[in-house]
Amino acid sequence: MKPSHRPALSAEQMDMIRFLLLDGCAIRAGSSHPTIRVYSSDRTFLEAAREVLGWAANDVHTHRTAEAAARQMRENFGADVSAEDCTATYGLATRPLPKLDGFEGPTDVERLSPRLLKWLIARSGRYVGIPIFPNVHLDVRDMDATEGHMRRLLSSHGVQTGRQTDSSMFIPTRHDGVVAIPSEGVQQIKNRFGIEITPESDERAHVVPEEAEGDFPEAESV
Repeated sequence: MKPSHRPALSAEQMDMIRFLLLDGCAIRAGSSHPTIRVYSSDRTFLEAAREVLGWAANDVHTHRTAEAAARQMRENFGADVSAEDCTATYGLATRPLPKLDGFEGPTDVERLSPRLLKWLIARSGRYVGIPIFPNVHLDVRDMDATEGHMRRLLSSHGVQTGRQTDSSMFIPTRHDGVVAIPSEGVQQIKNRFGIEITPESDERAHVVPEEAEGDFPEAESV
């Protein structure tokens, strides 16, 4: 099916594309329109992304086996490793998509939707402090999106980050790449996005409310 004849991308598909852009996918220029390429050792995550993208993506494939990874380590670095010491890498690629024209990286993501913010919280959010003062840290150090860009995205929606207020017992972070959101900012997320954040009920001390966990794409291990 040629790109011009494909159905329009749904809001959920676009949210997944934005999520992958923030997370660190690669955009490849194609003969017609760009494609997204994602590589990960977490096949379950890629299968979940594939399920959301639907027709817009090809099947998850094995990019490099554990055996190939071990062989490359031995040949390139003289390392004494076997396949048991390595992990396989899997890949996911979208079809050429006109909607990707103009996207080059995470800074081209200029808006957050409730679903996208829930996925980001589920991916990188951590509760810090005591339950009656729900402060949230978004750790983006493993993502391509910078701390500054994430702050700007939240600020564009009126969500406060990074400074103490009279209404919060805010525990600031000294780590580069971590966006600290005081309790006032958490309340603004609840009000503007309708996301209920309840870290006191999360035994793992992560901010993954039931609503976010239920909406975050899940796939069975293959």
